[in-house]
Amino acid sequence: MPDRETGQLTKKKYDYCLPCFKVEEDRKLAQDILEENEKTKQKNLQKDFSSFSFINPKLRNASFDNFIEYTQMESEGLQTAKRYLEVFSLEEPKNLLFWGSYGTGKSHLSKSICDEVIRKGHTAIFVNIPMMSKSIRATYNKDSQYQEHEIFARFEKADLLVLDDLGTGNHTDWLVHDVLFPILDARQGMNTVFTTNLNPNIPMSEDNPNKIQGLESMIGPRNFSRVMDNANIQTMIGKDKRKA
Repeated sequence: MPDRETGQLTKKKYDYCLPCFKVEEDRKLAQDILEENEKTKQKNLQKDFSSFSFINPKLRNASFDNFIEYTQMESEGLQTAKRYLEVFSLEEPKNLLFWGSYGTGKSHLSKSICDEVIRKGHTAIFVNIPMMSKSIRATYNKDSQYQEHEIFARFEKADLLVLDDLGTGNHTDWLVHDVLFPILDARQGMNTVFTTNLNPNIPMSEDNPNKIQGLESMIGPRNFSRVMDNANIQTMIGKDKRKA
């Protein structure tokens, strides 16, 4: 364009800062690396969850978004699960116990908590106890993919462990003393979520005139004490969603 003073054509000047360009390029590269590292971390966390969880296939897609609330207790359960996530901390761990009737969404909410904890960058494992007990027995086979101590180590170290259907099925001395107790004992001072159909408020059988079996009498006082330590209890009574 013509110079205002000479009338001669001059080259157009552009504002250009090579150091600034280099800084921006480095910033973008660093951001790309961070994003790629986060994706890799999430894949590894999901791989751990898939490899060491014992979960009903019907729960694989369970989330807060597809949780159905039929009763006030179920609505309260959803809010309790979300609050648990809000305060989730490795420095100040807490236990959460969902108890109530069949099919009210206790396992659904617990699986949803696992997913959100993984999104926060923490390890989480979901363990259905009846399924786990069968798999633990299978480790005694020399051809097993994992050894018992490997599975226990994952349970004990996970930032969040869900123990689902606590007290369900045949709780033999082996399961109560050799499986549950070592896991619960190792997880003292860590974040653990439990689900059960058994009432935690019913005392041991000898103190229970009606002989109604509660959670404590099924899993034993030592295990029960560890479950209830620093635990928030959420009751969920309602219609069975599986029959809806």
